[in-house]
Amino acid sequence: MRHHLRVGIDLDGVGYPFIEILRRWLVEVRGREPEELPAAQEWDFYGAWNLTPDAFHQEFHDAVAAGFMFAVGEPAPGFIDLLETVVANGDEVHIVTSRNVGSPAVAAMARRSTLAWVARLEAPIHSVTVSADKGCVETDVFLEDSPMNYDALDDVGETVPFLLDRPWNAGHPGRRVKTFPAFLLEAEHLRHELASAGPDGAALCCRCGQWWSGEIMELGAGGGLGVCLP
Repeated sequence: MRHHLRVGIDLDGVGYPFIEILRRWLVEVRGREPEELPAAQEWDFYGAWNLTPDAFHQEFHDAVAAGFMFAVGEPAPGFIDLLETVVANGDEVHIVTSRNVGSPAVAAMARRSTLAWVARLEAPIHSVTVSADKGCVETDVFLEDSPMNYDALDDVGETVPFLLDRPWNAGHPGRRVKTFPAFLLEAEHLRHELASAGPDGAALCCRCGQWWSGEIMELGAGGGLGVCLP
């Protein structure tokens, strides 16, 4: 028996280069010098760019309203491969991303730009949901870059969140992955959770409730966390 996984994935900071695009906006449109805008090292990265919170939110608002933010930019390297691999494995991809910005009209622009950008990827995606609540879509595993969203998902316990390593989430003690392939491996491990609790080395899958023989275990199909044979 092979479990079907619902894989949740955030966009900003994971698949979409939010900080890079805001930097482009400030350089190409506002005339800032690139050296004034160092690489993000913390969640409130805009402080290093000499932007107050209010100034940051205004630039963000203006970039969205101008059809720049969420409309331009290339996906993170390996992101499309991630989506394609999930679906090739027989699982589902569900994008959940927040678009809290400005007035209702600008928020609507953010949603339209996001949906158009995702469509241009021409990647297999089962759903795209715009929501600050990353748990609003039922998933089994979720990839995030925000420590706050990670904690919210982990507290509810209805999905297994992972943090993609980014400078701005360094030091968070949660489950972490360095790369998209590492996340895929963790998701595969979660497909069947095996507990060695049976006779003759047999193992019980905590997800499907089926027993797997000691012979299968000896062949390397399990052991702590592992993948049951189809």
